[in-house]
Amino acid sequence: MQMLRIMLRYLTASDLMLYNSEGNYHRITVRIVDIDGIARRPIAHTCGRTLDLPRTYESYPIFKCELNAVLRSYVWVMDFA
Repeated sequence: MQMLRIMLRYLTASDLMLYNSEGNYHRITVRIVDIDGIARRPIAHTCGRTLDLPRTYESYPIFKCELNAVLRSYVWVMDFA
């Protein structure tokens, strides 16, 4: 349960799932992107509640390991574009 809370904070910058004006939960969008090499990592866009996942993972265990490393680091860069 703790990892779900951390994941939610990583994706939305909030510990809570919020409702939209229609009374539904805000959606979290997952996009599959082309990122490889040293730049390969899951990237969260908190304003739009979007997660970019690289398509270049060789296996689920490798993906899971890299995602958990990002979530456990608690050092998330906030870039403003």
